[in-house]
Amino acid sequence: MDLFAITCTTCKSRLKVREEGAIGHILACPKCGGMVMVKPPPSWSGGTEAKLDEPTISEVIAPGPKVNLTVGASAFEAVEDLLSDAPPRMQTPAPFAAPLPAALAPAAAPPKPRFVGGPPTAAALPPPKVPPLPATKVSEAALAPPPPAEANGALPQAAAARPQQTRYWMLMAGSVALGIVLAFGAVSGAMFFFGKNAPLAAAGNGGNSDPRSAPVTTPVSSPAPIPPAGKTPDVTPTPIETPAPTVTPTPPTPEVTTPTPPTETDPAGIVKPTPAAAAPSVSNDPLAKLERLIGGAGEDPQATSASAPPPVVPPADSAPAKAALPRPPPRDIDVARRLADPLAGIETAGTPLADFLDRFAELSTIPITLDPDWLAFALATPETPIAYRAASTTVGEALTKALAPLRLAPVVSGDQIVVGLSQPQPLVTIQVKAKELAASEEDLAELAELLKALIEPSSWTGENAGTISVDAAASALNVTHLKIVQAQVLLVCEKLRTARQKKHELLQLDQALFQLDSRSARAAGKLAAPVSLNFSQPTRLTAVLDRLGESAGVRILVDWQGIAAAGWNPDADATLVADKQPLGEALHALLEPMELAWRAIDGRTLQVVTAAKLAERCEIEFYPAADLLAGDPTGEALQTRLRDSLGAAAFQSGGGSGELRLDRLSKCLIVSLPQLKQRELEALLARWRAETR
Repeated sequence: MDLFAITCTTCKSRLKVREEGAIGHILACPKCGGMVMVKPPPSWSGGTEAKLDEPTISEVIAPGPKVNLTVGASAFEAVEDLLSDAPPRMQTPAPFAAPLPAALAPAAAPPKPRFVGGPPTAAALPPPKVPPLPATKVSEAALAPPPPAEANGALPQAAAARPQQTRYWMLMAGSVALGIVLAFGAVSGAMFFFGKNAPLAAAGNGGNSDPRSAPVTTPVSSPAPIPPAGKTPDVTPTPIETPAPTVTPTPPTPEVTTPTPPTETDPAGIVKPTPAAAAPSVSNDPLAKLERLIGGAGEDPQATSASAPPPVVPPADSAPAKAALPRPPPRDIDVARRLADPLAGIETAGTPLADFLDRFAELSTIPITLDPDWLAFALATPETPIAYRAASTTVGEALTKALAPLRLAPVVSGDQIVVGLSQPQPLVTIQVKAKELAASEEDLAELAELLKALIEPSSWTGENAGTISVDAAASALNVTHLKIVQAQVLLVCEKLRTARQKKHELLQLDQALFQLDSRSARAAGKLAAPVSLNFSQPTRLTAVLDRLGESAGVRILVDWQGIAAAGWNPDADATLVADKQPLGEALHALLEPMELAWRAIDGRTLQVVTAAKLAERCEIEFYPAADLLAGDPTGEALQTRLRDSLGAAAFQSGGGSGELRLDRLSKCLIVSLPQLKQRELEALLARWRAETR
């Protein structure tokens, strides 16, 4: 009874299971011998499957006896065994035996058809009728096999076949031996032929092989080999003499070499002839010639003759310019609609500020940029926890109310949101106390001029410009401007107090903010931290940056508003593989192919920006320079030297936006330059200090 059919996973043959005891066993495929798990189809429930459209082998041929269900056995039959294009499996040939008489030979079984349901093979067809030949008397002795050597009668059938097997193995051994001889002759001939035409000299003998070490050969009269086109041999090949006195070798005469057309090995004439070079002497030693082909121990394949011209090197392929990484598809965002999306409820009890904004960006699909430069004046950092709970609200309302306690506000800019210091309207005026910094009204005016030259110089003139006025009675400066500009004024004044060793006014802020170390110097330790990552496949850029930050212990923010101009958004993918690589180098390897860069905010925060922003955004740093002012009390020489080294175009006097001043009281340089130029200036000062020691 046929149960069901399965498919061999190796040869894809249809196999029909005939015994229920085979279910769950691993059996051998009758076609390819591969192991097949007998597993019934889901529709089988102990009965038989539906009748197949095509007949199986078991239907064409009567079923055989039951088989033993072992690993090597098969309890099913191949349905499409004969339909495959693969050659049939090789069967072990039966031992050679003398043919039995026709009377004793068993009746031949009818051959199987080539295809299921197809016509029988030629062997199965009845033999064609052949006209009988004329009767000829043949003696029985002529038809009988030769008598055996033993006299005791006929040998067993296996013993009678033994002479035939012996003859077979002798022929086989002779064939193998003949093949070895022919192969050896072919290799020797190839060595001799290519050795005579090889242009290289035998290694270790200066191009002249020792005739005494060469095997004795009989020279064969043949035309002299044709040297390559453009080359003339300067040494005549000398055949090796043989011990036979009757053979006299005739040295070939030198031939005048003329340019020849391409040889048979270059029928298309592709190989160009090289400049002429002196041909070394040729040896007839086959081993030496083989050594020339594979390179001997004393031969330097890189060495060239002093008289030979340098080899012609083909011009390098002009590689196309490296294509920029593909940008993600732009987002089509209706910011007003997304901010009005309802929220049934929201609750957070300590999510870091940066992570909180990332969650809202994912929720609303609006890229949100956190401006990290002046968070300290809002008494916040990217790690400040957010505690907020609300119900039946909207995305915009929840975001605004959650940031309000930190004096931060989300501002819509195009199709993005920027979170920074909340800006009241209209502009407000703050008073900056400067009693320790300016002893007189003239000093206050000089301080005000210094601040306007260093901080956003273009924002103090024109319509809606900010102002700084002197309040001599209060020894203070009144500043009316944007919050971020007022924060910079406060920062410069507090750093000036640090340089002059005065008491600070803004004691509620982190005092590390007023240290004279540059941003790059404060982040140097984190930037040197080794990181190991493997993002060989494109991965979301935010995920790669998060892993980098975790590995080095920093927070890496992204200026989404800035990099949007370069075609990037939060859907961007990137790749990075780093093995104990410093964080700074890993960041460069990640961002440089994207045409992006990074900048340091403080000792724990970095930001991804465009290369243009990194080269244009000015930052204010203080550099103690008392040890570099020997013989230069006004500092003019030092300032001139720095301007020349950094390039005059970077400063306002040369058309740039940077500025360089010297505070005479503290002997500190106050510099407003982009971070790249700040790093260059810091390296210059360190080198000049090392030269003066």
